[in-house]
Amino acid sequence: MRAHNVHIGDIYEIRISGKLAQVRLTATAPGGGYFASNIKTGRIIRLKSGRRLRYNVTLLQQAKAYYADLAAGNDPDKPPRTVTPGDFDGCEAELARIAAAAEITIATRKNITAKHQEEAK
Repeated sequence: MRAHNVHIGDIYEIRISGKLAQVRLTATAPGGGYFASNIKTGRIIRLKSGRRLRYNVTLLQQAKAYYADLAAGNDPDKPPRTVTPGDFDGCEAELARIAAAAEITIATRKNITAKHQEEAK
């Protein structure tokens, strides 16, 4: 990972001794590189560069939360939406429109079927 993509304080995934581990970058090292602490063990390691960093876990979790909010119908940039008694007023008109569209579709299919039956005779 390039230096401009690395952020101190974020959690990253790296491979330590053949196993994947999550580390939090704590500071930049004086000779270049970074100091990181293993989340599970608490040990501090020194990374010579950002090449060992696989991906930013912090950004991934934020993105998952953002898209989960969108999927739930909430806009993450606005406060969560709450249902009020008047929210469903006017639904009858929408249901009537859907029912009318369904009736038109059914009538059209009946006409097409009737034409095919007449042509078959």
